[in-house]
Amino acid sequence: MSLIFVDCEAYGGCPATGRLTEFGAVSYPERLTFHAILIDTTPDPANPAVPLPSRDVASTADVFARFDRWLAQVSKGRPVFVSDNVAFDWQWINDGFWRTLGRNPFGHSGRRISDFYAGLRGDFHKTQEWKRLRITPHDPQPGQRCDGEPRSLRAASERRAMKSLAEIEAVNELHALREENKALQDELTDIKKLLGMTGPTDVGDVADEVRYRVQRDKLV
Repeated sequence: MSLIFVDCEAYGGCPATGRLTEFGAVSYPERLTFHAILIDTTPDPANPAVPLPSRDVASTADVFARFDRWLAQVSKGRPVFVSDNVAFDWQWINDGFWRTLGRNPFGHSGRRISDFYAGLRGDFHKTQEWKRLRITPHDPQPGQRCDGEPRSLRAASERRAMKSLAEIEAVNELHALREENKALQDELTDIKKLLGMTGPTDVGDVADEVRYRVQRDKLV
């Protein structure tokens, strides 16, 4: 199983009423990248975050054929679609694959980063706090060298895909810290049992008890 982080840019509410303009993808943990621009765009003056199409620059069939070959090369087993907003990004990739190849190598499901974090926290509603863990990569990636606002917009999808990769690594680090903390708590519980301590105590309480007993034994 290989995790593939994907970010899409599109206009219109869905594939039936709009079009995919570009997308970026990154394999995890290899950090191999794929980036494709289907439609050249300019920012909407009313909302710069919304792309306005200007001209087609690549065939949808050619782009998805290349994406399919790239997935086959970088994936170890079935590729798994991962996204910050899987409900938005998934629909464009699923539509592109089915319309051009008659199949979707990702299957019929995707994973959302926020849900992964909520699972770690054990709270279905904890879906936004993970974003404070975002880490922007320092190394330039293909498509990230911007020569003005239009180029910056074209590079946005791959930049965000790389950001998603950094985000999941940060969440993985948090998970590792939680596991380490659990191990320390288990050790603390064992020490408390040896000392015959009961009730809620922290590391400081246990340390004070150990120091007290050492001093007591010295006096005896």
